[in-house]
Amino acid sequence: MRCLILCFCCGMMLWLPPHTLAAAPDPATQQAERKIRRDFEIVLDLWRDGRYDELYERTYASGKHSRESFTRRIAAAGRKPACCWEKLQDVSVSPGQTGKATLHARIGLENSRGATEYCTRSFRMINDGETWKPARSEILSLAGKAAAKSSVYRYP
Repeated sequence: MRCLILCFCCGMMLWLPPHTLAAAPDPATQQAERKIRRDFEIVLDLWRDGRYDELYERTYASGKHSRESFTRRIAAAGRKPACCWEKLQDVSVSPGQTGKATLHARIGLENSRGATEYCTRSFRMINDGETWKPARSEILSLAGKAAAKSSVYRYP
């Protein structure tokens, strides 16, 4: 009888989809992923709020951007992060080498006309002490080109 029950249970395991047999995610890994996501959200919030000096400190150098040039370019950008739930969606984090990870997400960006556009892409993140930081060049790339200035036409 025990053999019959054991055979039945083993047979049922073969019918289960593979994802139901996978081990539960490691709590430490889940915590690290939440931290990376939260740190990236802080970057987007600083950008949206116009706190560019703090934004500069929350990103890492990946090119030749001085604080002044970074601030000037991000302030003149044609896009900025959208608010609330539109800001960051469909987030996944892939661990890399020690102290590195890749965050893949759909980012909501308001353009200069106030309309929300969506951009899905990956961001390299590095750990700097207790903070995960994206590259400055990736944030500038996400920001886009400077917003078009409105022209004032004067008629003679």
